[in-house]
Amino acid sequence: MRTISTTQAYVEGEYYRVLVATEDSTVSATSMVGDDLVEVDVFAGTTIYGLFTAVSVSLGEVTAYLAGRTDIDDVWAYIRAYGEANGAVIEGEDCAKAAISPLLDKYYAQASLVMVPSLYKTSIVYSERPLSTDGQLTFTRASDATRVNSSGLIEKVRTNLLLQSNQFDTTWTTFNTSVTSGQSGYDGSNNAWLLEADTAGSSASFNQGASISGVMTASVYAKEGTTNWFRFSINDAGINSRAWFDLSGSGAVGNTNGNIIDAKIESAGNGYFRCSITFNSTAANLLLFITDGNNSVSYSVGDNIYIQNAQLEVSDFGPTDYIPTTTAAVSVGPVSGLPRLDYSGGCPSLLLEPQRTNLALYSEQFDNAAWTKSGATVTANATTSPDGYANADKLVEDTSTGGHQIQQIVTVSAATVYTISVFVKYAGREWIRFTDAQSSNRIHFNTLTGVFGTSAGTVIDYNSTTLGDGWYKLSLTTTSVGTAYTPRITLAEADNDVAYTGDGTSGVYIYGAQLEAGAYATSYIPTLGAAVTRGADDMDTTFASAFATDGGATWFLEFDGNTTPAVNQTTALGFGLLFASGDRLSYNHNTVPEHRIRVTADGTPYYIAATGLNANTNAKLVVSVTASTYVVYANGTQMDTDSIVGDWGSLTEFETAITDNFGALGVKQMIFFPTALSNADLARLTSL
Repeated sequence: MRTISTTQAYVEGEYYRVLVATEDSTVSATSMVGDDLVEVDVFAGTTIYGLFTAVSVSLGEVTAYLAGRTDIDDVWAYIRAYGEANGAVIEGEDCAKAAISPLLDKYYAQASLVMVPSLYKTSIVYSERPLSTDGQLTFTRASDATRVNSSGLIEKVRTNLLLQSNQFDTTWTTFNTSVTSGQSGYDGSNNAWLLEADTAGSSASFNQGASISGVMTASVYAKEGTTNWFRFSINDAGINSRAWFDLSGSGAVGNTNGNIIDAKIESAGNGYFRCSITFNSTAANLLLFITDGNNSVSYSVGDNIYIQNAQLEVSDFGPTDYIPTTTAAVSVGPVSGLPRLDYSGGCPSLLLEPQRTNLALYSEQFDNAAWTKSGATVTANATTSPDGYANADKLVEDTSTGGHQIQQIVTVSAATVYTISVFVKYAGREWIRFTDAQSSNRIHFNTLTGVFGTSAGTVIDYNSTTLGDGWYKLSLTTTSVGTAYTPRITLAEADNDVAYTGDGTSGVYIYGAQLEAGAYATSYIPTLGAAVTRGADDMDTTFASAFATDGGATWFLEFDGNTTPAVNQTTALGFGLLFASGDRLSYNHNTVPEHRIRVTADGTPYYIAATGLNANTNAKLVVSVTASTYVVYANGTQMDTDSIVGDWGSLTEFETAITDNFGALGVKQMIFFPTALSNADLARLTSL
């Protein structure tokens, strides 16, 4: 316990759990969680709970009860409560706590802004300090996207196109049938339905019209009742595409016909099976019929089955995890406007990328005619892909002598830099050649060991990224020599040896082909029959209550190894802070490329280029400025210092301009201090 008054100051480094006003008082304090107290008037007897340091009293007297050493779990409890109250998604808690914990002894209380990517929702990235609207960074991206999620899998946007997916007495139409709710479901709930034939006739059906075009999968959970057979059907412009399912015993698929590509049945528990059909059509209706046997259209009044949780989605390999809907289709995953916490580097980073377009068609469906095969075939959906579903194809060599390959010719702009990328995994043939076949620029890669072999032609850059389960992402950057660009994957008997007699079984698993204009590969953009564009990630915030400084400022950044360089930035802000005076602190790359800080003071730009840290490496950077100097540290070492003329009165805005000229960022931390920290502090911050 400590008395704090106009004559008795707080003790540096102490933290207080409870403040009790023993007189009418005016109190200020730095809150470790929530908002700071700034000249707050309180009556005698008022009790304030929280976690405070730097308590001061300009009027009256306060009794402060010591908290002891600050505990990250206590701090995080406040952060989590704030996020939950604001409807935020909370991810990567352990990583965020590990990043914030070493700041608590000093830096967390000193900072005006602490952002470790963990809390977000549509259009907002939350900071852990302050827990107020000033800590909410405004985010936009006008398109869906993908990310690497916490399980290490590529997470795509998935959509259930059916309405009222488990409210079967609404937008669904019954014919000679009735539905009754409140039945025991596969998931232990009581929200399954009894579907029963209640009228004699030629068929007993249950359907919903839907916008169906291309290769899709429909699914429903079903359980036998008085009958054990039902038929899934697609009304496709007069063509009846149908599959029968036996719900007895271990379950089985019966006959299929029409445009059905595949039919599956999988046990789901409590007597239920998840039954699905994959089809290629432009159908207007999805129908479910009660039948009395395989390949039958007959039934008896009173025949019934149980159903639950229907889904219709774009998929050529079967159903994905169920997505409930009500009056509209529902999408999940990194949908438009949702920030992406990407786990490519282990702990999450905020992924900020420029706009890119995947020009390669049918990026996952290598059996499609858009991909030309020579000396090889493709087995569709042969293994589990990097997105966790069984939708990766296998490129299989035949028994001919010569090349064994697959390619696609894409129309592009001449004399333009493009990057091709694909995910590959060993499937009996170790080596592959990855080629811009139009100009024979190529690399060789061992899918078993993950090492590169020979490269040839005019290759600007090539890279591989290791994923889980034996998968690698390969990329190759070249310049187009005409208007046709040809991504090609060729099986190889050894490094730089692609002409051989195949064995008819060996090959390589492939997934997620991408061709994009730009000097580096960005996150995967799935395509079907047309090119798809992902919009740029953007985070721009005008602070509602400007952060005042004492005439100096310090800005700390941590980036993961997925931060990608582009060209030299000399004019664009890129990613940075704007002060009321017009002075700026920003991050960008130089031509090496290295991580770089740019200080713009009194209209003069100062570049710190000699960090020695390649922009594809993990890096902690900090810049500290006063009215007369700047200092930059990177990973514990001073990189530069010089004289400036600056005015750092208040921070007003955070801006990004993520373009191809800038690059892509993986932001792991961002901290702003309203004062210039000492060199010792800068070294320590970038070494934590």
